[in-house]
Amino acid sequence: MRRLFWCLQVLVVYRKQRGLRPPSPLCPSWISLARLLSRKPSTPIHPFHPHPYLIAKPLPRNPAMRIPKTPCPIAGLVPFWNGIYPIKDKKPHPVLQWVYTIHTKQPDQALVIHYNVSQEDIVKEIELFCRFKVGDTVELGPFNRRSILGRKWDFRTGTMIYVLEGNRAGRDLPMEQEELVRRIEAAG
Repeated sequence: MRRLFWCLQVLVVYRKQRGLRPPSPLCPSWISLARLLSRKPSTPIHPFHPHPYLIAKPLPRNPAMRIPKTPCPIAGLVPFWNGIYPIKDKKPHPVLQWVYTIHTKQPDQALVIHYNVSQEDIVKEIELFCRFKVGDTVELGPFNRRSILGRKWDFRTGTMIYVLEGNRAGRDLPMEQEELVRRIEAAG
């Protein structure tokens, strides 16, 4: 029982150090931790262990890149395997919501067809393609630094569209990623 109490204290400290609120006692991570600690561990728990293997790490969440319920359009351009390629086909899936067929063709190589690409994989690739996150501030020249208020993937052009705060309220400025990068480099 003392070991369980100590591990729950470590979990609370771990979450506070990362800026997260302490979980409630009915949280699934606490329940799974209590089940794990009720068994006899193969190695003893040590307070200075370099890898706290009994503490569940919280999953990173980005509210701007949730998995959407609506499907990606056929012929929409998406990032995949270090390039921008069109979606050739889509099918509903009972677990993954939607699965896609994407054709990739690198220069001087044969056509590669990827079947059953999940929507989650596409969202992860879009996240890797993005250079900026919502809330980042950028400098576009002699003006004040502007923060990024939102972003959205454009399937027609195959790029991310960022919404930057304007000079006045209600004057938000939409800008493609390539144009934003070009203006930041020109200002620097």
